[in-house]
Amino acid sequence: LWHNTDVTVTLTCTDVDGSGCYQTFYSLNGASPYVQGNTVTVSEEGLNTIDFYSTDRAGNTENEQTADIVKIDKTNPTGDIFGFNTFTFRNAPSTVLTLRDNNELAKVCYSLDGVAQPCVDITTGSAYSWDITSIINALAVGNPHTFAYTVEDTAGNKSDSNSSVEGNDAYAASFAVTPVLLAQVRGAATVAEVTPCLLYTSRR
Repeated sequence: LWHNTDVTVTLTCTDVDGSGCYQTFYSLNGASPYVQGNTVTVSEEGLNTIDFYSTDRAGNTENEQTADIVKIDKTNPTGDIFGFNTFTFRNAPSTVLTLRDNNELAKVCYSLDGVAQPCVDITTGSAYSWDITSIINALAVGNPHTFAYTVEDTAGNKSDSNSSVEGNDAYAASFAVTPVLLAQVRGAATVAEVTPCLLYTSRR
Protein backbone atom coordinates (compact mmCIF):
# COMPACT_ATOMS: atom_id res chain seq x y z
CA LEU A 1 0.00 0.00 0.00
CA TRP A 2 1.01 3.59 -0.57
CA HIS A 3 1.35 5.89 2.43
CA ASN A 4 1.14 9.69 2.35
CA THR A 5 2.91 10.24 5.68
CA ASP A 6 6.14 9.03 7.28
CA VAL A 7 6.06 5.35 8.22
CA THR A 8 7.58 3.90 11.39
CA VAL A 9 8.74 0.29 11.08
CA THR A 10 9.49 -1.69 14.25
CA LEU A 11 11.85 -4.67 14.05
CA THR A 12 11.18 -7.30 16.72
CA CYS A 13 13.79 -9.94 17.53
CA THR A 14 13.05 -13.37 19.02
CA ASP A 15 15.52 -16.04 20.10
CA VAL A 16 13.52 -19.10 21.16
CA ASP A 17 15.35 -21.32 23.69
CA GLY A 18 18.57 -19.41 23.00
CA SER A 19 20.79 -16.98 24.82
CA GLY A 20 18.43 -14.10 24.05
CA CYS A 21 18.44 -11.25 21.59
CA TYR A 22 21.23 -8.73 21.95
CA GLN A 23 21.17 -6.16 19.14
CA THR A 24 19.38 -5.45 15.88
CA PHE A 25 20.94 -3.59 12.96
CA TYR A 26 19.29 -2.12 9.86
CA SER A 27 20.08 -0.33 6.63
CA LEU A 28 17.55 1.95 4.93
CA ASN A 29 17.76 2.06 1.14
CA GLY A 30 21.22 0.51 1.03
CA ALA A 31 22.88 2.97 3.40
CA SER A 32 26.20 1.93 4.89
CA PRO A 33 27.17 1.20 7.59
CA TYR A 34 24.22 -0.51 9.25
CA VAL A 35 22.58 1.37 12.14
CA GLN A 36 21.92 -0.28 15.48
CA GLY A 37 18.27 -0.02 16.55
CA ASN A 38 14.83 -1.56 16.35
CA THR A 39 12.84 1.40 15.00
CA VAL A 40 13.13 2.73 11.46
CA THR A 41 11.44 5.96 10.34
CA VAL A 42 10.85 6.02 6.59
CA SER A 43 10.15 9.47 5.16
CA GLU A 44 11.58 9.50 1.64
CA GLU A 45 9.07 9.43 -1.22
CA GLY A 46 9.20 6.39 -3.47
CA LEU A 47 9.96 2.71 -2.90
CA ASN A 48 11.96 2.19 0.29
CA THR A 49 13.78 -0.99 1.33
CA ILE A 50 14.95 -2.02 4.79
CA ASP A 51 17.64 -4.66 5.25
CA PHE A 52 18.18 -5.95 8.80
CA TYR A 53 19.64 -8.64 11.04
CA SER A 54 19.97 -9.36 14.77
CA THR A 55 22.58 -10.89 17.02
CA ASP A 56 22.14 -12.91 20.23
CA ARG A 57 24.08 -12.83 23.47
CA ALA A 58 26.14 -15.85 22.43
CA GLY A 59 27.51 -13.99 19.41
CA ASN A 60 25.36 -15.67 16.74
CA THR A 61 24.36 -13.44 13.82
CA GLU A 62 21.14 -13.78 11.92
CA ASN A 63 21.22 -14.00 8.14
CA GLU A 64 20.38 -10.63 6.60
CA GLN A 65 16.72 -10.15 5.75
CA THR A 66 14.78 -7.60 3.71
CA ALA A 67 11.44 -6.18 4.81
CA ASP A 68 8.51 -5.56 2.48
CA ILE A 69 8.93 -2.42 0.39
CA VAL A 70 7.60 0.71 2.09
CA LYS A 71 5.90 2.93 -0.50
CA ILE A 72 5.53 6.63 0.30
CA ASP A 73 3.83 9.30 -1.80
CA LYS A 74 3.31 12.76 -0.29
CA THR A 75 2.79 14.65 -3.55
CA ASN A 76 -0.69 15.89 -4.42
CA PRO A 77 -2.08 15.10 -7.88
CA THR A 78 -2.95 18.00 -10.18
CA GLY A 79 -5.58 18.91 -12.74
CA ASP A 80 -6.12 21.48 -15.47
CA ILE A 81 -8.17 24.65 -15.15
CA PHE A 82 -11.17 25.16 -17.40
CA GLY A 83 -9.82 26.62 -20.64
CA PHE A 84 -12.54 28.61 -22.47
CA ASN A 85 -15.29 31.05 -21.55
CA THR A 86 -17.82 31.18 -24.39
CA PHE A 87 -19.73 28.59 -26.38
CA THR A 88 -23.10 28.04 -27.98
CA PHE A 89 -25.70 26.50 -25.69
CA ARG A 90 -25.43 22.69 -25.73
CA ASN A 91 -22.65 22.91 -28.32
CA ALA A 92 -19.51 23.26 -26.21
CA PRO A 93 -16.17 22.54 -27.84
CA SER A 94 -14.43 19.35 -26.81
CA THR A 95 -13.27 19.92 -23.25
CA VAL A 96 -10.72 17.46 -21.91
CA LEU A 97 -8.93 18.06 -18.61
CA THR A 98 -5.62 16.33 -17.97
CA LEU A 99 -5.19 14.87 -14.48
CA ARG A 100 -1.70 13.88 -13.32
CA ASP A 101 0.08 12.24 -10.40
CA ASN A 102 3.68 11.26 -9.69
CA ASN A 103 2.57 7.66 -9.03
CA GLU A 104 -1.00 6.40 -9.41
CA LEU A 105 -4.32 8.24 -9.75
CA ALA A 106 -7.34 6.75 -7.98
CA LYS A 107 -10.41 8.89 -8.71
CA VAL A 108 -11.77 12.32 -9.56
CA CYS A 109 -14.79 13.75 -7.74
CA TYR A 110 -16.73 16.83 -8.76
CA SER A 111 -19.70 18.99 -7.85
CA LEU A 112 -22.17 21.08 -9.83
CA ASP A 113 -23.67 24.10 -8.13
CA GLY A 114 -22.43 22.74 -4.82
CA VAL A 115 -24.08 19.35 -5.26
CA ALA A 116 -21.68 16.40 -5.18
CA GLN A 117 -21.78 14.10 -8.20
CA PRO A 118 -20.67 10.43 -8.46
CA CYS A 119 -16.89 10.07 -8.47
CA VAL A 120 -15.09 8.65 -11.49
CA ASP A 121 -12.64 5.81 -10.77
CA ILE A 122 -9.31 6.04 -12.58
CA THR A 123 -7.33 2.93 -13.48
CA THR A 124 -4.91 4.36 -16.04
CA GLY A 125 -1.88 5.02 -13.85
CA SER A 126 -0.34 8.47 -13.48
CA ALA A 127 -2.29 10.38 -16.15
CA TYR A 128 -5.93 10.57 -17.17
CA SER A 129 -7.78 12.54 -19.84
CA TRP A 130 -11.15 13.53 -18.41
CA ASP A 131 -13.73 14.56 -21.00
CA ILE A 132 -16.25 16.91 -19.38
CA THR A 133 -17.88 18.12 -22.62
CA SER A 134 -21.17 16.37 -21.88
CA ILE A 135 -21.20 17.79 -18.34
CA ILE A 136 -20.81 21.35 -19.61
CA ASN A 137 -23.38 20.84 -22.35
CA ALA A 138 -25.95 19.70 -19.77
CA LEU A 139 -25.87 23.02 -17.88
CA ALA A 140 -29.21 24.78 -18.06
CA VAL A 141 -30.01 28.40 -18.81
CA GLY A 142 -30.48 30.44 -15.66
CA ASN A 143 -28.33 31.46 -12.73
CA PRO A 144 -24.53 31.13 -12.79
CA HIS A 145 -23.38 27.53 -12.50
CA THR A 146 -20.36 26.42 -10.52
CA PHE A 147 -18.21 23.41 -11.36
CA ALA A 148 -15.45 22.17 -9.08
CA TYR A 149 -13.39 19.01 -8.89
CA THR A 150 -10.71 17.32 -6.85
CA VAL A 151 -8.35 14.50 -7.82
CA GLU A 152 -7.17 11.76 -5.46
CA ASP A 153 -4.29 9.30 -5.81
CA THR A 154 -3.88 5.80 -4.41
CA ALA A 155 -1.97 7.14 -1.39
CA GLY A 156 -4.91 9.33 -0.39
CA ASN A 157 -3.36 12.64 -1.48
CA LYS A 158 -5.86 15.12 -2.87
CA SER A 159 -5.29 17.95 -5.27
CA ASP A 160 -5.34 21.39 -3.71
CA SER A 161 -5.66 24.90 -5.03
CA ASN A 162 -2.06 25.96 -4.48
CA SER A 163 -0.87 25.11 -7.97
CA SER A 164 -4.07 25.99 -9.80
CA VAL A 165 -6.31 28.69 -8.40
CA GLU A 166 -6.23 31.13 -5.54
CA GLY A 167 -7.89 30.27 -2.27
CA ASN A 168 -7.67 27.60 0.37
CA ASP A 169 -10.01 24.85 -0.77
CA ALA A 170 -9.56 21.22 -1.67
CA TYR A 171 -10.30 21.60 -5.35
CA ALA A 172 -7.79 21.41 -8.16
CA ALA A 173 -9.91 23.77 -10.20
CA SER A 174 -13.23 25.54 -9.95
CA PHE A 175 -15.10 28.06 -12.05
CA ALA A 176 -18.43 29.85 -12.39
CA VAL A 177 -20.28 30.03 -15.71
CA THR A 178 -23.08 32.51 -16.39
CA PRO A 179 -25.46 31.86 -19.32
CA VAL A 180 -26.22 35.06 -21.28
CA LEU A 181 -28.31 35.26 -24.47
CA LEU A 182 -26.34 36.76 -27.36
CA ALA A 183 -27.76 39.86 -29.07
CA GLN A 184 -29.58 39.56 -32.43
CA VAL A 185 -27.30 40.23 -35.39
CA ARG A 186 -28.69 42.42 -38.26
CA GLY A 187 -27.23 43.12 -41.70
CA ALA A 188 -27.75 46.03 -44.09
CA ALA A 189 -30.22 44.24 -46.36
CA THR A 190 -31.28 41.21 -44.38
CA VAL A 191 -32.10 40.26 -40.82
CA ALA A 192 -30.09 37.33 -39.50
CA GLU A 193 -32.01 34.47 -37.97
CA VAL A 194 -32.01 34.59 -34.19
CA THR A 195 -30.18 31.67 -32.61
CA PRO A 196 -30.40 31.34 -28.82
CA CYS A 197 -26.85 31.11 -27.51
CA LEU A 198 -25.15 31.23 -24.17
CA LEU A 199 -22.14 33.21 -23.07
CA TYR A 200 -20.16 31.50 -20.36
CA THR A 201 -17.77 33.71 -18.47
CA SER A 202 -15.05 31.95 -16.49
CA ARG A 203 -14.23 33.48 -13.13
CA ARG A 204 -11.28 32.08 -11.18
